[in-house]
Amino acid sequence: MKLHLARWVVSELPVGWEAGRFGDIVSIIRGVTFPASSKIYERSDDVIACLRTSHIQDKLTWDNIYFIPKHFVRKEEQITLRNDILMSMANSSNLVGKVCINDSDSAACFGAFLAAIRCNEINFKYVYHFLRSADTQAKLRASASQTVNIANISVNELEKLEIPLPPLAEQERIALALDLQLSQTDAIKARITSVSMLLSKFRQSVLASSLSGQLTRTWRRENPLPASSRNDIAKLSLAWGWQDLPDSWDVEIYCQVVQSRLGKMLDKAKNTGISTRYLGNINVRWNSFDLEDLQEIRVSQEELRDLEVKKGDVLICEGGEPGRCAVWSQDDSGIVYQKALHRARTSDRVLPQFLAFSLKNDADNNSLSQLFTGSTIKHLTGSALKNYPLRLPPVSEQIEIIARVEQLFAMVDHLEAKVATAKQRIDALTQSLLAKAFRGELTPQDPNDEPASVLLERIRAQRAAAPKPKRGRKAAKN
Repeated sequence: MKLHLARWVVSELPVGWEAGRFGDIVSIIRGVTFPASSKIYERSDDVIACLRTSHIQDKLTWDNIYFIPKHFVRKEEQITLRNDILMSMANSSNLVGKVCINDSDSAACFGAFLAAIRCNEINFKYVYHFLRSADTQAKLRASASQTVNIANISVNELEKLEIPLPPLAEQERIALALDLQLSQTDAIKARITSVSMLLSKFRQSVLASSLSGQLTRTWRRENPLPASSRNDIAKLSLAWGWQDLPDSWDVEIYCQVVQSRLGKMLDKAKNTGISTRYLGNINVRWNSFDLEDLQEIRVSQEELRDLEVKKGDVLICEGGEPGRCAVWSQDDSGIVYQKALHRARTSDRVLPQFLAFSLKNDADNNSLSQLFTGSTIKHLTGSALKNYPLRLPPVSEQIEIIARVEQLFAMVDHLEAKVATAKQRIDALTQSLLAKAFRGELTPQDPNDEPASVLLERIRAQRAAAPKPKRGRKAAKN
C-alpha cells in the first residue's frame, strides 16, 4: 500500500493504483450558452434538443425538453455522446454535483448549467460511481461557490478533484461489481419509494373521503342531523369536482365564514418599532411550521396587536406553493406574519383544522389552482381567496372528521417513519459499497494487471500528441 497526500485527505491506495488529477484523465466540456428567448418547443431541421439540470435524475430523463437553434452550439463536442457523464454544475446546494449517464444516441446539446465528462481512456462507469459517492459529492459541494440560491462548481475546481485510479482491468471489474450489487439496492429503493407513494395517495384519499362525507357516513346514521337549507350548488359542484353532498352539509363562500387579511410588508427603510420575530412563506409547511431561524422585523405596538399570530389562526401561503397552510396552536406567540401570508380566523361555523384539510384536499386534486393568478409564478390573492367555496358539515361532524383524519394520519406517520428508516439503511449500504470500491476492497487485485502508472503515462502521451483544438465557431450537425 502507498500513502498519498490528496487535495482533501490523506488516503492509502492499493498496490498498482495511482492518484490522478481529474482534469488530466477525463475531458470536461462546458455547456452551451444562449439567450432565454431562443428556446423553441417544436422540433425542426434547424434546432437541436437541449438538456438542462432538471433532466439529471438517477437516470437521464427527456421530459419537457426544449430546442435551441443549432448555431448556438459552437463546438461539436458540446453535442452529448452515449456514455457521457452529465453533471449539474449550477443548482441548489443539495443538488449541485448530481450526475447521470447519457445512455441514449439521441442528438442533444446541454445547457451552461451542465458539463459533460467524457472518459476516452478510462472506464466511464467507474468514474460515474466515483462521482456519485458521498465522499466525492461532499467534496464537490464544499468546493462550490455560493450565491443567494445557487451553488456553482467551476470547471477549474472539478479538474483539481483527485480520483483513485486502479489498473484499467480492475476499473472494469469494479464497475461490473457495482452495477450488479447496486442494481439490487436500487430495486429495493424503488420498492421503498413505491410504498412512500402509496402512503401519500392514502393521505389524499383520506382527505377526499372526509370532504365528500364518505368518511363519516356511518357516524351520520348514528347521529342524525337536520337537512341544510343550502341553495342550488350545481355550478360549484361541476367547477370543483364535488360529488353529491350529505343533506345536512352546507356550502359557504370563504369570506362569509372567515376573517382574512395579509400580513406586514417587509420594508426595513420604513418599518419602525420593536424588533419582532415574524413568519414568512418559507416557515409554513403543510400542517406544521418550521420555526428555526425566524427573521425579525420592526413593528409598532398597534401592528403587534393587529398582526400577532393567535391560537387557532390558519396561516395560508399567498405565493410559492399557494394554499399551503397550517393551524397555529400556541398561546401568546409574540410572533407576527409577513405579507406573503394570509391569516384566516374562522367563525363558529368552521373549525380551523377543517379549513386546513379543505385547502390541502383541493391543492392535492388541483382544483384550488383555478383561483391562482400569474402565468409563471402563481399567487393566491386575497380577492381570489374570498371566493373560495367551502363544504361545511355541522360543527359536531367536523369534530368527528378531524378526529378520524388525525387518527389515520398518525398511523401513516408511523409507517412513513419506518419507510424513512429503511431508506436510510439502503442509502447507507449503497455508500458503503461505493466506499469499499474506491478503497480497493470490493474486488480482488490481480498482480498481472497493467499498473495504473503505465495507464497514466499513456494518457499523458496521447494528450501531448493530440492536435490542439482550433479556435472558431462550428455549427451543430444533424
